[in-house]
Order: sequence, then structure tokens, then C-alpha cells
Amino acid sequence: MKENLVKKVGVKWGVLYAAFSIVFSLISLQFLNPAEPGAASYAVSILSFVAMIAAAVLAMKEYKRLNHDSMTLGQGFKTGLLMFAISGVIGSIFNFVYYKWIDPELSDKMIQAQLAQMESNPGMNEEAMEFMENILEFFLSPGSLLVTGIITALAFGALVSVIVAAILKKDTAVGFQEGVIDEIGQ
Repeated sequence: MKENLVKKVGVKWGVLYAAFSIVFSLISLQFLNPAEPGAASYAVSILSFVAMIAAAVLAMKEYKRLNHDSMTLGQGFKTGLLMFAISGVIGSIFNFVYYKWIDPELSDKMIQAQLAQMESNPGMNEEAMEFMENILEFFLSPGSLLVTGIITALAFGALVSVIVAAILKKDTAVGFQEGVIDEIGQ
């Protein structure tokens, strides 16, 4: 029963968080130039991080509500990690499609902006610039974005999930024992 609840809540919130992330990305791509980092780009990053934490909190609160106000650290962690795994796969597939077919020039714009910024560094010679260009081309290719997106979602998802689960955990068996001890002490 509890594992089914983990799946039910994790899948639901994974899909919801992925949908939110995709819409948020599309809006950001329309109004911001990802090739030119600035204050607005940092604000978008902060909002994305806040949304990630909020999604984990909402998912785990729903798990607790459906589980009679009880959730262990492990149950919360599994719920959150499943949510981030599903949203990471969906979001990474969206990014792959976007960078591969919808706006294939976006990677090149981002690479050129990074190279222009590096050219202003007097310590960068032509060999170092060529090396950096090759690295950027590899990591900003649609295939690399797909793989690194999933890995990043799992890594950050695991970290956020364990922290949020530790804060929100509530094992009713422990609460019952504490209640008995409180009553005996009175």
C-alpha cells in the first residue's frame, strides 16, 4: 500500500512539476536571451530553485495527508526522488526536442556568447579558445543536454528530497509513544 502511494504521489507531482518547468522554460526563452546571462537570468534560476523546493514540499505534504498524517524519512525521500526522476526525464526530453528541432541555433548562440565573453580575457590564447569551444559544443549538444538534464535532476532531486523529507517527516508510531510518555508523566 505505502509503495503504491509513493508511486501515485511521485508520478502525479513529477508530471505536474515537469509541466510547470516546461511552461516556465518556454516563457523564459521568449522573454530572455539565454546566451546573455544577467540579473534576469539569475532571477529565473532562483525562481526555478524555489519551484523545485515547493514541488517537493507539496508532494510530500500530499503523501502525509493520504497516509494518515504519517511519513517516514524514507517514504518522503522516495516520493521526492520519484517526482524528480519523472520530471527530469520529461524535462530533458523537452529540452532535447527544443534544442534539436524547435530552435537548433540556440546552442550556437550560447556558445558564441560564451566565447565572446572569454575573448575579453587577456589570458585566453587561441588554443585555449578552441579547446573551450569544443567543450561547449559537446555539453550544449541536444544529446548531452538530455543526459546531463536527467543526471542533474536526480542529483539535485535526491538532495532536495532528503532535506525536505527530514523536515516534514512524521512517524505516527513515534508520536503515539511520545503521547503515552506525556500522559504517564502527568
